[in-house]
Amino acid sequence: VQPHLRHALNNTTKFESAHANESLQPKFSPPSPVCVVGCGTSLLSERLVDCSWMARREVWSVDYDEAVVLHMKNRTTGNGRLKWMTADLSLIPDDISGEKAVGVPPAGKFAVVVDKGTLDAMVCEGLGAGGEQTGGSSAAASAGILLNCARLLQPGG
Repeated sequence: VQPHLRHALNNTTKFESAHANESLQPKFSPPSPVCVVGCGTSLLSERLVDCSWMARREVWSVDYDEAVVLHMKNRTTGNGRLKWMTADLSLIPDDISGEKAVGVPPAGKFAVVVDKGTLDAMVCEGLGAGGEQTGGSSAAASAGILLNCARLLQPGG
């Protein structure tokens, strides 16, 4: 488990700054599967499935950390509408092939892709305390996430 995720896996008190409520409903049409990228241990996927306006829709949740995905699968056992996948969506789509393609959600499957904070975390990873660029691969990772989100969306999504 990545060091920054140990606290999230062991923490029984959950803080959730995003809520799935009726105000989101207009954004979630037509009734197709939804993908939550960089899901981590967030309750967002579970809350989406619980919304009355999400009836019969699958919510696919993707994270790069296999331990987190396993934890979430175990936590939500029994809800067949929740799908959990391990995939590194920071890779540029052209680089996703062979072994790297295992577990990657299918292109064009989703009407909606939700990113609660993954892109923000990637962008901030390459910034110093004063907001200056510190280098690293955050720009490439951010581009990969954006390109993959576009790849996952249905036409018009």
